[in-house]
Amino acid sequence: TNTKPYAPYTTSVMQQDASVRLGFAPKKTMLIAQQLYEGVNVKGQGQVGLITYMRTDSVRVNPQADAACKALIAENYGKEYVGSGFFSNKKQNTQDAHEAIRPTYVKYTPDSVKQYLTPDQHKLYRELPPYSRLIFAEEPFNKRHANVNSYHKKLSDNELFGVPCSGGICEGEALVITDVNDTGDVKDKILITKMTDPGWVFLLTQAKGVISEKGSLLSHTAIISREIGIPSIVGVKDLMLTIQTGDLIRMNGDKGKIEILKRSVDT
Repeated sequence: TNTKPYAPYTTSVMQQDASVRLGFAPKKTMLIAQQLYEGVNVKGQGQVGLITYMRTDSVRVNPQADAACKALIAENYGKEYVGSGFFSNKKQNTQDAHEAIRPTYVKYTPDSVKQYLTPDQHKLYRELPPYSRLIFAEEPFNKRHANVNSYHKKLSDNELFGVPCSGGICEGEALVITDVNDTGDVKDKILITKMTDPGWVFLLTQAKGVISEKGSLLSHTAIISREIGIPSIVGVKDLMLTIQTGDLIRMNGDKGKIEILKRSVDT
C-alpha cells in the first residue's frame, strides 16, 4: 500500500486530535500532557515521566528512542517489519528546540500503566497515544506497510484476510456501518466498517465482533475490542466492497480470517 504514516505528535496536532477525538479543550489537553510529562508513581519504579516535553513544533525523534522503537517492533512483530526511515522537519520556521512528543520508554504501554493513571490521563495516553504515534509513525511500518495495516491475501470471493487483533471465533449476521449515528440494531451483529473511534464504544459492547478496513495493532478498534473481549480483525482490503449487510459470516480473530457463509442476496 502507498498509505503514508502519520508523523509523531507536535503540540498543535496533539491539541487538534484531542479536541476532535476526545472532546478535550486545548487547555485541558496541555494540563494532562503536563502531568504525563512530570510523571506518575509506578510501583517499583517511583516517579516515571511517560512522555517527552509537550511543547514542541518538531517531528524529530531522538536516535535512542528510534532504536528502542525498532527493537520493540522486531521483538513483537518480526524483523521483517523494521525499516530505516525517519521523519524530519520540513518547515523552514520550525524551531526544533525539543523533539516530537513521544513516550519516554516504549516499555510503558498504555495498558501496562493504566492502573497508575486517572481516566483522562489514560485516554490521552491510549486514545491519542504518543505511544502508537511513535511505534507506527516511521518507516518500520511504511517499508512493509501492507503486512501490518492491510492484508492482501485472498483465496476466493468468499474469503478475506486481515490483521488479527483480538482473539476468538464467532459467526453471525454482518452489519455494514458507514455512519455511527445511523446504525439500527447492532446487538449480536458482526460490525463491518472503515474504522472506529471513541464514539463507537457503546456499539462495540453490543456486537459479536468487529472488522475494519483500516487500522493497525494499536488502532482504536484493536485496543477497545481487546478490552471488551470481542474478536476483531483490521486492515482488510476491499472489506466494504465485499461484505454487505445481512451476509452470514464467520470471523476468526486469532488468524485474521473472514468467511462469507451465505450472501444476503443472490449475485
